[in-house]
Amino acid sequence: MMLKPGKKSLKNLIYKCNNCGNLQAMIKNETASHCDVCLKNNNKQAWLETKKEIVILTKNIKNIIESRKTFVDKISDKITLFCGNIYFVYIHIVWFGIWLWYNSAADQSFDPYPFGMLTLIVSLEAIVLA
Repeated sequence: MMLKPGKKSLKNLIYKCNNCGNLQAMIKNETASHCDVCLKNNNKQAWLETKKEIVILTKNIKNIIESRKTFVDKISDKITLFCGNIYFVYIHIVWFGIWLWYNSAADQSFDPYPFGMLTLIVSLEAIVLA
């Protein structure tokens, strides 16, 4: 079957110029261009189908990356998933609020003002999460 320049290709094939033999790869629904050699020589041309089909292979990159992850990478991803969640922020707001309220109001506080233990815990958490 012949394919004229400006028409859409019906298959994923290598096409051959009917004048000069130049080869052109075209995928399905791609508009055929003019042959560069024939265009320079002002020759009319068309593209002839060859038996060389173009096979387009794709890979699932997400699956490839997941399969290469180590145990440590998987643990790190789970920690990041939890710490990057808004519930992580809510838990900390409640935790800090209870900690500050109890240690400010209770007679026997375990971490009195300036809350050195809370500062230590928050600092260590920041180091681990960084």
